[in-house]
Amino acid sequence: MFSSAEIENFSQRDRIRFYRHFRIQVPTPDQMRSILAAVRELLKSHEQVLDDTASVRFENIVDGNAVLRVDAGVATTDFQTFLEVAEALNLSMLDIVSQAGAHFTGPAQLHQQPLNVQKQKTADSDESTV
Repeated sequence: MFSSAEIENFSQRDRIRFYRHFRIQVPTPDQMRSILAAVRELLKSHEQVLDDTASVRFENIVDGNAVLRVDAGVATTDFQTFLEVAEALNLSMLDIVSQAGAHFTGPAQLHQQPLNVQKQKTADSDESTV
């Protein structure tokens, strides 16, 4: 049986693919534009990201969250070096999203509870044990 999938020969490659999907809770279109521009600039300015491979797209809206697709080739064949670059890119993207006033989310719904409600519940339970 033959496969129709393309086979990658790891000994022949000159890069490792950085491919991520991020879900972001974004209140405004301007914040999303700012995030897109900053992540594109991040990839463009990183010395180990191959310019002709970098792509950042607002791909979808799922459960009220923006889905951001980041795709780029990292110019290394060493996996530990790739992980260092990936870590640096991920940390920079955390900064970018935070500075834009947005938040990362997961596939589940985001539930935020005010801190004072939690304190009130704790105080109520302390009184009932007396």
